Amino acid sequence: MTEEFFFNEFRRALDRELKQLGDEYRSENIPCEDLYRSIWNLCESSKKHEGVIVASDGSMGTADFSGGLKVWYARALSHVQSEKDLKPFFYVKVKTGYRIGGLNSLMKSVEAENLLATIRKYKDKPILAIFDGSLYPFFSLYPEILKEEAEYVKDFARALNGLFSLVEKGVKLMGVVKDSEINWLCMRLLLDSLRNEFPELVNHIRRERWPRHIIQAIDEQIPKVNSKEATRLNEYRRGFMSQICDETIFDILVKEPGYTCPMALAPRSLYLGEEVKARTKDWRSSRLRERLIKEYADLIAAFDELYSYPPLATFYWRPHHGLGVYRVDVPCSLLGYNDEWGSLGEDVLIRNKEALEGLGEICALLNGLSPEPYTVKPLLDVDEMVRMKEMVFSKAYLPIIQSELQKRGIMAYPKKREWRDYARRHLLS
Repeated sequence: MTEEFFFNEFRRALDRELKQLGDEYRSENIPCEDLYRSIWNLCESSKKHEGVIVASDGSMGTADFSGGLKVWYARALSHVQSEKDLKPFFYVKVKTGYRIGGLNSLMKSVEAENLLATIRKYKDKPILAIFDGSLYPFFSLYPEILKEEAEYVKDFARALNGLFSLVEKGVKLMGVVKDSEINWLCMRLLLDSLRNEFPELVNHIRRERWPRHIIQAIDEQIPKVNSKEATRLNEYRRGFMSQICDETIFDILVKEPGYTCPMALAPRSLYLGEEVKARTKDWRSSRLRERLIKEYADLIAAFDELYSYPPLATFYWRPHHGLGVYRVDVPCSLLGYNDEWGSLGEDVLIRNKEALEGLGEICALLNGLSPEPYTVKPLLDVDEMVRMKEMVFSKAYLPIIQSELQKRGIMAYPKKREWRDYARRHLLS
């Protein structure tokens, strides 16, 4: 009876909420369609990689005990496929403490370190390396969170340094993101077009990934222009108001297999409000770097080295069988774009012929790894191997963790909520 009451109330609350959603959430209402389509490149070809394929993924288990004690178990697996063999390489980290943070950063570092170590075992062979997730590095801007995650972010950056150095020696590296929620590419495309059509806005809009300041500048400009220009500005405004991410936009608009033009990603810190306001030109002159270099010298040194390489680019790809759109990150050196990463002051959309041809080769390789209905099957294989099945952690790992903690005189009892749920399930049934 109680559940029936809650369910009915839920339906009414949901209806009220959905009625308030604006047009920016509607998938059939995408402005500037022609602009988005203009950066799509057809690619139906498939190509087999002649060499070693390394796919890397990870999973985690967490235990929270009464009193705040935490134990994290992070593991990664690199799945190596060649003509002759199929080998797994494992890597594990366990962290324990009362006040620990940075779990996601720890997981990224474990996965990247394992991928790097595995590739080095096959350094004399042509290697295609696939990372599950984004390769874009960043750290939190909140001091308390940064303090908790700095060690892991540093490890991730150092692993990326090693991976990027191997890319310079011929390794093909890419990160495939299954569910991306960013809209940076469409924001950049709209902003570049707006700047070109209305250059007088440049002084108001310098470097943005998020639309609030752009919309404000457009609103200030509309009363100053004629009706035709106002119509165009309102179309741009609708584009910047859209809440739909890049992945969804291209999934809706483009059904042919292919890929977008790539975009070189500037260091994320340069999109901070203080850096935009100060017109910071590059990473080394950023206020954030200057502020952190004494307390986090090793972290900053790792990023300094990483930003000496060509930047990371991101693009969107639809496989040759047409099922889904995916974000992919690749080092720009694979595209013949060799500007230094740390010198980028903002994201750069790359349209030159050499880069698009290089990206076409990468997409042909991805197509070759994606038999219908799969996308990048080596990633699905490694995910199946490394993923902890339901209840495995609680049944196989958690009792060992608890026992070993208690042997060392550490209080490790389940949280009261877990005792209550256990009693409800087993003792009161």
